[in-house]
Amino acid sequence: MMLVNNKKKKHFNFADQFRPYQPPQKPDLKYSTITDSEGLQRAYEHGDYYIHGKTMFIAGSHTARDWFDDVTKIPVWGDLRNSERYQKVLDVFRNRGEIDTVVGHSLGGSVV
Repeated sequence: MMLVNNKKKKHFNFADQFRPYQPPQKPDLKYSTITDSEGLQRAYEHGDYYIHGKTMFIAGSHTARDWFDDVTKIPVWGDLRNSERYQKVLDVFRNRGEIDTVVGHSLGGSVV
């Protein structure tokens, strides 16, 4: 029994190895621009924050816990770093390093 290889051999083009190296093109990621007020509105709709491109929008006080943190943490009685909103924003910063601009309103502005 004889095995037949029907595959055609690929020939190596000797001249290909002398072409200049061209790195692959990176995708051009362009985000549509939104205003700060529009970003903050989306932050309130999504919960505590909204990320658009490299910008993070942080909503202000809108839950009972936020109002409690307003009274007990700002500025005389406690430390804002112990607030729930600060902890959430800190987690996002640690996990997403591409954020370079932060916009906040009310408690969100204090966290920034």
